Amino acid sequence: MKPLIIAPNDLRIREGTTIRITGLIKSIAPNMEKIYLASAFINKELSQLHNLEWVKIRFLRALTLLSINYSSIMSRHFFDIGLTRIMINKEIRDADVIHAHWILTLPLAVGIHKYNGAPIIVDLHGLFELQSQSPSISLAGWLLVNLSRIIEVMRVRDKYIEAFTVPSEPLKQYLIRRYGLPGDKIFVVPDGIDINDIPSYDEDLANQMRNMLGIKDEHVVAYVGTVSYFHGFHDLLKAFKIAKHRIENIKLLLIVPNRVQALNIAGRTGISDQDLIVLENIPRRKIYYYLYLSDVLVIPHRAGTQFEFLPSNKLLDYIASGKPIVGYDLPSIRHLLYKYEPKILVKPNDPEALASGIINALQINRRAPYKVIKAVLSKYSWNNVGKQLLSVYRRVKGGIR
Repeated sequence: MKPLIIAPNDLRIREGTTIRITGLIKSIAPNMEKIYLASAFINKELSQLHNLEWVKIRFLRALTLLSINYSSIMSRHFFDIGLTRIMINKEIRDADVIHAHWILTLPLAVGIHKYNGAPIIVDLHGLFELQSQSPSISLAGWLLVNLSRIIEVMRVRDKYIEAFTVPSEPLKQYLIRRYGLPGDKIFVVPDGIDINDIPSYDEDLANQMRNMLGIKDEHVVAYVGTVSYFHGFHDLLKAFKIAKHRIENIKLLLIVPNRVQALNIAGRTGISDQDLIVLENIPRRKIYYYLYLSDVLVIPHRAGTQFEFLPSNKLLDYIASGKPIVGYDLPSIRHLLYKYEPKILVKPNDPEALASGIINALQINRRAPYKVIKAVLSKYSWNNVGKQLLSVYRRVKGGIR
């Protein structure tokens, strides 16, 4: 089989879409004769695959994608071949399945489909209509998101889309309710984790690292993620401040993309730098060592956002650590943690409840049994996820019955 994957983002930047696309491609590569990747840039991991051929997409910008979608809609796909040939200077005639990530890449997929006939699968790693907007968003950013929402609504039922892949069952059910899409055209292919990349738990090493960080007898509450209101970062800070008033000997460990930003927000919340350990851009494998030295891990994603339907990649890392997990009781979180213990899920968007969850979790003082960790993660290993995606490709290529 020779699938074509169309990526809408800069694959050199490690964020959710990059992690998903990279993981999916690597998971199916051993079973593919060839993989075509159409993207503006390629990362080191994918460039090392011997059976991957990279096809550069030219002029790939957010405004370009909006423009080609507008032209495609107004012309009812008449200009798709021409637009595709301008942006992708190669005819990929032997691709037998087209997997387009995000709905905005559909015109490129249709342009290729028109000369090779390959069926189109669209991966919806979230929806623009579910993305929350910051009050401080720029006018250009506001226009970009809202125009993307309009295009998304107009394209999600497009006749050229043979099937969809989504990362979670809650998002699949949302698409069925919201757009009336048939359930047998939507396949759940979750984000995965490289189990071989998880270092073994070493209590002595964890204690050494606690000493290096200046942690004595304090409890450590950890968060790995983005410094964002919608990710629940502000809720976490408020919850920690409440918990600090009740339990004095706790510290907050933050592993974030921007240390200065995190410190500034924490300072405005009234949290002392002495109660914080803030680390910036730690490589994923090293993150596990910091999770191992922590006592409680928090995932404070807020309700009313796309996180109700999308589980976080970081949640799989949390599970791998075996430590108690505290978070808001959202469908996506509940679904992923269904068989995992110890966990405490609390009323969404309530820092007071989150603080109580953290305090209660600190009393647990134990790791999840290895068999529990293995049982949860085995379902989400990239190896198993790749098998699921391969099954989707074969079914779509053979014609969905």
